[in-house]
Amino acid sequence: MGWNIALIQNTVDVPEEARITVAKKIIKNSDKFHDDHTHASGVDAMNMVFYGGKLEFDADDMEHMDYVTGSAEICAALAAAGATGRLTFGSLEGDNRGTFWGVEFASGHYRRLRATTADINWNIGTSIPA
Repeated sequence: MGWNIALIQNTVDVPEEARITVAKKIIKNSDKFHDDHTHASGVDAMNMVFYGGKLEFDADDMEHMDYVTGSAEICAALAAAGATGRLTFGSLEGDNRGTFWGVEFASGHYRRLRATTADINWNIGTSIPA
């Protein structure tokens, strides 16, 4: 049986003046972006990562869609840039169905989120400075 994940919430806002720098760090630290994109600069890098001012996620990537929450480097780059908001994901089928996770950004910190039940009661983790 296969599985995939769903983006539940994407309210992360990255200040416009920091998006190019953050995009370059995300491209460098993520397997999502192939090696040929590691040298993308400026607006090209930003347009690979952001769409409409929000981080872009492709549902066609299935279980590999979440390239943010598992990377301390990416989370730290977002927090250091002053990102605010939440990213949350869930697995709704397969052997890990019913699991929910994410990350929340505020005040230059990030904290990981985990759901304890299928009704998504989030347990807030420890705040980690960028």
